[in-house]
Amino acid sequence: MDWAALDGFHDVNEACEFFYNKLYNAFDTGVPKYVRATKRKYPPWFNSAIIKLIKRKEKIHRSYRCNNDPKTYQTFRELRSKIKIDSDEAYKIYVRQAENEIQRDSNKFWGFLNSKRKSTNLSSRMIYNGNELLEPNDILNAFADNFSKYYSSSSATEETDDFLMSNEQPLNITRFEEDEVVLALKQIKPDRIMYQLLFCVTVPLCWRVL
Repeated sequence: MDWAALDGFHDVNEACEFFYNKLYNAFDTGVPKYVRATKRKYPPWFNSAIIKLIKRKEKIHRSYRCNNDPKTYQTFRELRSKIKIDSDEAYKIYVRQAENEIQRDSNKFWGFLNSKRKSTNLSSRMIYNGNELLEPNDILNAFADNFSKYYSSSSATEETDDFLMSNEQPLNITRFEEDEVVLALKQIKPDRIMYQLLFCVTVPLCWRVL
């Protein structure tokens, strides 16, 4: 993607609008518009051999729970260790292939990112004010309601406004350091742009901002 045109802008808002238009046009070209429903049980980098080992490991583990045979447990441990080694290697190969094929087949790259996004640390069940919450939105709203009792942005906003109005000198940033831009790019919130993508292109974007 050619970013040379950014050098011709003197207004930051016009440059920002040009930058976003470029990104959104790229998304329209290479990003899937919908997610195909799937009942995939295993990660996409698990090949048939790994899946076969996993099923065998589960069968051996059920057998061990019935007979408590040390030899059976040893077989289970060996299978578990082999699955870990094989899955780690398969993951590295899958990532390498996704990186190499991104220009030719962007679907594989986005499928990889989506598979990484499916994991979450958010509990599927929560009790708040005596009510059981099962829906993710209800749980998030409960967190927001709870923290709103202890934090209010109004006072911080008022203090900032008072400072800006009382300060006679205009705010002027003459220069950014590269590490400051990298840190800011890692901390910004998504704006219809996946944070994983911004994280991957932090360094290329950095020199355009400086």
